[in-house]
Amino acid sequence: YVLDLPFADEIGGIRDLAYAAGRLWIVGSDMGGAEGNFHTPALLSSPDGQDWEQVDLASLGFPHDLSGRARLLGMEDEIIVLFENPNGPDTLGDVPQRRPWVLRGDGESWQVTGEEDFGPWQVQSRGSGKYLNYWDLEAFAPFGEELILMPGIGWFAPYDTAGRSLGLGYIAEDGSAGLFADYDAMPSPYSVETARKMLVYQDELLAFASSYKSRVEGGHEYFNIWRSRDGRNWTNETPAIEGLLDYTHVNDVVLGPQGLVVTGWQAEADGEFSGTRLPLALFSSDGQNWTLQALGEEPERNFRAAVAGSVYYAYGEDNRLWSSGDGEAWEEITAQSYSIVNKDREWVVHPSPHYEFVKMIGFPRGLLAIGGFSTQAGDKLLLSGDLPFDYLDQK
Repeated sequence: YVLDLPFADEIGGIRDLAYAAGRLWIVGSDMGGAEGNFHTPALLSSPDGQDWEQVDLASLGFPHDLSGRARLLGMEDEIIVLFENPNGPDTLGDVPQRRPWVLRGDGESWQVTGEEDFGPWQVQSRGSGKYLNYWDLEAFAPFGEELILMPGIGWFAPYDTAGRSLGLGYIAEDGSAGLFADYDAMPSPYSVETARKMLVYQDELLAFASSYKSRVEGGHEYFNIWRSRDGRNWTNETPAIEGLLDYTHVNDVVLGPQGLVVTGWQAEADGEFSGTRLPLALFSSDGQNWTLQALGEEPERNFRAAVAGSVYYAYGEDNRLWSSGDGEAWEEITAQSYSIVNKDREWVVHPSPHYEFVKMIGFPRGLLAIGGFSTQAGDKLLLSGDLPFDYLDQK
């Protein structure tokens, strides 16, 4: 079932979706553009997918020009909204000038952590002539009484992208916060690293990364995992997985009843670069041992995952959707049908639908997604199965 979100264009398209504190939450984009022309991504919520209310971020102390992605993490009692804020005229320097903003709350009461709350980056320099740049922040998760962050950090001279590692950050229950860039505190065999997702599994924090070795060592991309039991001290490991190709890229990770599923793509080397990128799913029932399943022969760059009850879903470009009951055996779902609302507010079958999946989330017996004409931003709400609210008497 498809609902139009007519305000999507006004907020630069919808980039993320979550369900928390009994409400749906979506965010827009920073509108991109030239330096100094960013707009803080809009945050909206709805009890039913039809009536939406925008959160007044300015009244909460947010500046109007935060840059980068806004990322949502839905919990049972609160929504966590992380505004990356990596870009701007003061991006480069001896230490990072930019810091994220974080909003946590239930829609009525809020806790805001801004740049001043983090304070200056605590930096351990890596040699002279190196600038330190804060790139992005995809991996974050609550752990104990803290929210743990793993930002991407670049150690390099201007316009040289070699030497990208990972930093750390935290927000404590009392509101205190900090950001750390210490190259030696995050030792790994990789020269360029990006953490894609963080979650808690069996009382341990896991951060899932895609990382490159130096060109001298082949320059290929590797799936690897960071582990921590306190959010401060981390170890890195590269699982030995039979059947992996030269390049293995992580897009998403979900935890379901059978274990962990990682989705992304893999490719053979083609000279100095990757060849055709094909979708894959990695499964582990214990967080240690992994099996690989290649999913189809169609090129794929943005393969992601969701869990609905006991079923895993993997979704990607061109409306491709796969399901699995155990994380290992997958089946492609090809017979998808869509219904839209006519002028009499009745559901009728859409004659020729084609929606790219932007973000998908699962419920015990249903799925919810943002759809559009790109995997990066959408303007439709896609609903399937039983959800925590009735959508226009679809039953």
